Amino acid sequence: MSMIVVVDDDVLTQQTCKYCLEAAGYKVVLVDSGAEAVRAVLDDDVSTVLVDVFMPEMDGLETLLSIKRKSPSTSVIVMTGGGARGRLDFLDTARSFGADDVIRKPFSAQQLVSIVKPFGKNMWRL
Repeated sequence: MSMIVVVDDDVLTQQTCKYCLEAAGYKVVLVDSGAEAVRAVLDDDVSTVLVDVFMPEMDGLETLLSIKRKSPSTSVIVMTGGGARGRLDFLDTARSFGADDVIRKPFSAQQLVSIVKPFGKNMWRL
């Protein structure tokens, strides 16, 4: 069964995403870093990665690029609460780097499930 990997260095965000997505019927794995997300994509049946932009060591944009290079069929959704810094909007940058979609924090459970739906395989619909 395919799964969704949530990668964020904030435990509360991880747990919230997991709760919302599992309630909607998705299998979810949580990881703390971009490197762990890349390993998960290579080792497991991952359909979608939900990745935060701002993380230590390997940020979300680096993670996006690495996943798309190693597994082009894996969908990557980029999220951030940081929005824009000066004239740079990180979600626009993520789109230009190949993100399948983006979502701005804070988001509702309904928004999260809605954005994942086209990419993730719901275990109740398999």
